[in-house]
Amino acid sequence: MSDSEYASSDGEDSDDEVPVLTQDVDAWKTDLEAAKKIGSSLQDATRPTGCPVCLLAFAEHLTTDKTNVRGLLTHVHSFWDGCVAAVTRPRSKNAMRVLRAAMQRNSNECDEGEHSTSDDLASQFLDAACQIVYAGLAHIMSRASQQKRTFSSLRHGYTLWPQTRSELFPVEPAEAIAALISCAEVVGRTSGYPLLVLGTYMMVARAQVLPVFMQSAALRQRVVQVVADTLTNASSAPTRAQPFMSAGLFLYALREGPGAKPDDPLDFVIDFKDILFPALCTGFDAGKSNTTDAVGREYFLPALRPYILRLHAVMRLPVASLPLTIQPEVQRNYKMQFVNILYVLLGNISRTRRCAHKRCPAPDAGAFKTCSACHLLRYCNVQCQRDDWNGRGYNVKHKDVCPLLARILPTADPDGPELAFIHAYTAATANFSVNETGSLAYYAFEHELTPLELKMRFMDMAAEKGGNVPGFQNPFDRVALT
Repeated sequence: MSDSEYASSDGEDSDDEVPVLTQDVDAWKTDLEAAKKIGSSLQDATRPTGCPVCLLAFAEHLTTDKTNVRGLLTHVHSFWDGCVAAVTRPRSKNAMRVLRAAMQRNSNECDEGEHSTSDDLASQFLDAACQIVYAGLAHIMSRASQQKRTFSSLRHGYTLWPQTRSELFPVEPAEAIAALISCAEVVGRTSGYPLLVLGTYMMVARAQVLPVFMQSAALRQRVVQVVADTLTNASSAPTRAQPFMSAGLFLYALREGPGAKPDDPLDFVIDFKDILFPALCTGFDAGKSNTTDAVGREYFLPALRPYILRLHAVMRLPVASLPLTIQPEVQRNYKMQFVNILYVLLGNISRTRRCAHKRCPAPDAGAFKTCSACHLLRYCNVQCQRDDWNGRGYNVKHKDVCPLLARILPTADPDGPELAFIHAYTAATANFSVNETGSLAYYAFEHELTPLELKMRFMDMAAEKGGNVPGFQNPFDRVALT
């Protein structure tokens, strides 16, 4: 059936005849009936009535054959809602015992025949539900990674699950995140799907997920431990691409998700660096070895590298503690100068669509206009621009650095190649006074979009020069670097 033949629908489950959305009519009807049956069995997340073995088989089917996933997202919302409710429901030890008993009973009474019961059926159930949720959210994750409108209410006249972020949180976000971490702790050693769901949530619902983590060191420690265990255990596994991908996706979403700030990853993991750093190095070395899981390496290695480099810089570890393939890169970084730091900062400012005033009450809201002089900083209104101009929120006033940026940026493009920026910067600043250089240096050191490890490199540069970067008037006595 072609797209033009789709009929109108509100997306709710219905007993009416559902249009065939694939050329394989029998396969579509089989998947549709299975999804409806599973959705019905998950109405009570405390005591699901479905067989966990059959659920896992259906989850693996949807993962390997995605032909009908789009149709199920359109026509069987209860199926997806039930799986989300199953994995986001907080479960005490007693609740887990109830779930195990229910899963054992459901398996024994399954109409499909006798199943093997050697595995923990409760873990199998949670793993299968996470696998299904991840399969369903893949279509919005790609849009979120491109910073497009994530949720779409209609597709060819049909509502597409999920329509809003609230459908991902049948309970409070803090409870849902804690429950997903528990799922990862229960099944994470054998499957990476709970961690994949957490990474997807971070990508598509960052505004709800990240504050929960940042308000709870305990939750951050638990998920960092899951990531570390995933990398360490998967490194010695014969088939390790999928767990590595789960760790890589979570780290990627934390660092590159829509609205991410440069120091979000470091703020998240810094208190648990001793747990994470060795696991990152182990995982990176394993990923560079001769294995057949090339697709898995392609996904997770780029996500691990920046965490390794940043934690290594903050922890002040020797170069020998790094994976061999990264050591030359760090040795080059030891030659980094102020112009390299400024290049990173101005690039971050250019790519960050938020109000530049530090104390703006709603920095992500509104239509932004850029400063008419430097054409770099964005503001949501005139008051924020006026406050930033006069230095309310920063020790350095924008009116002190704006003329300097206006002389640099016409030729030095922070979004272009670094070497070209360095050459243009050198020419543009040839006649800068000591005070002008000092104002620019202090602005870079103080700015929140300058990554922490670069601020530490800044301090090293000052120490190497007897306590002062040229034109840099003793800022370390006044700025607390945490």
